[in-house]
Amino acid sequence: RLGHRDGRVTEIEGRAVRAPWSLCPGATAPLAELVGARVGSPAPRVDPTAHCTHLLDLAVVALRFAAGGPATRRFSLDITGWDQPELTASARRDDGQALRWRVRGGTITDPEPYAGRHLGSGFTAWATDALDDDEAELALLLRRATWMSASRGIDLDRFDRLSQSAVPPGSCFASQPQRIELARRNRGSSLPDLPEE
Repeated sequence: RLGHRDGRVTEIEGRAVRAPWSLCPGATAPLAELVGARVGSPAPRVDPTAHCTHLLDLAVVALRFAAGGPATRRFSLDITGWDQPELTASARRDDGQALRWRVRGGTITDPEPYAGRHLGSGFTAWATDALDDDEAELALLLRRATWMSASRGIDLDRFDRLSQSAVPPGSCFASQPQRIELARRNRGSSLPDLPEE
């Protein structure tokens, strides 16, 4: 939930409905960093590793959405071949805005202007600077879906603590060095695969 007045965020709060690790709900507090941000703007420059990546992604969409527009917005993100050397990533917004990439080894191979862009560090800054706001929004959501798609092949319920998983230390709120050994698995919190539409 995001409150705003005179074009600026005045309050923001989140709730971890399905938290994979015991310390994930604490990631709602760092969202306060977005208070004062201009609504309707692209993603603000914050350290994403200090946040829950999923909460931050939703907060950025809410931040942009708060400036006005339709009453609702729906995104469809689809990653095929996520367990193959090359995958196809596609995104569609309910107004028809769409994006499709081919990705190999974390680097987009097609189409331009994305070809050659790695999905890791630096992608957010490039997208917000180089793309119009609508395309940047879709690109950032598709980047996250693509980046996270390999996790579909990992049964997180096999691990007692986050430090035992493949999550790199320091990559998100719960995996920070002071938390990674303390974060315990909330077993059964994974969402089952959704049926094809």
